[in-house]
Amino acid sequence: MSKEARGFAMSSLSEHKDTVMALLDFMASPEGQLLDRLGFEGEEYTKSGDTYTMTDKIATRYARFFASANWTPPTPG
Repeated sequence: MSKEARGFAMSSLSEHKDTVMALLDFMASPEGQLLDRLGFEGEEYTKSGDTYTMTDKIATRYARFFASANWTPPTPG
C-alpha cells in the first residue's frame, strides 16, 4: 500500500488485501480522517471541547496542508 497526494493505493498483487482494506476502512472513518489531517492528539494538536489547537510539530506533519516554516518545496533544476 502507498499514500500519495491523490489518495491511497493497493497493488492488485498484494498478499495482504484484507489488512489493507481494514486500514482503508479506518482511514475513511472520522477518526482516520482526523489522524490523516491533524496527526496525533498531544503531539501535532491538542483538543479542548470542540476547539483544536495546532502545536509547533504540525509544520513537520503535512506540508501540503499547512504553510510550513521549515519546508521548502522542491523546484525543478
